[in-house]
Amino acid sequence: ILIIVFSLTIIPVFLIIVFIEKIYLNKQAQVAEVLSHHLKHVEKPHEDHLINVKSDKSKEEVQFLLYQFLCVEAKGNYSEIYYMQGAKLKKRMMLISMKMIEEQLDPYENIIRCHKSYIVNSGKIDRVTGNSQGYKLAFKELNFKIPVSRKFPKELLNKLKGED
Repeated sequence: ILIIVFSLTIIPVFLIIVFIEKIYLNKQAQVAEVLSHHLKHVEKPHEDHLINVKSDKSKEEVQFLLYQFLCVEAKGNYSEIYYMQGAKLKKRMMLISMKMIEEQLDPYENIIRCHKSYIVNSGKIDRVTGNSQGYKLAFKELNFKIPVSRKFPKELLNKLKGED
């Protein structure tokens, strides 16, 4: 009798959880599709903006043009800057906080902090994918996807749609 009662309570709960997960997954996929569609209309960065990122803890600095910039990834006390130089992907590891990089990149409206560990150039995003765990940004030039924090999607969606 205990097995029957247990199975009669656990099966409906399991089915409800699966159903809710499927609904949430569909919602995330639809929003990701909308984001990907709007990416085609995002203004691409102008080539003439020279960006100079300087470390606050050392004398390191890196320069690149806005259209070359892809993203920054936090790695502990360091940040890794990804940018294109010609057709080559360049990575530069610097001793600098994400907060300091974010302050230096703040004047550029195409550059968005999408996650506690990532800052991206929205003009270089190829597509947005979504599942029940959240959204991910894909770049043609990178072999990994960048996660989008759960607290950032609305801000990111509005930015990509141009609805500041």
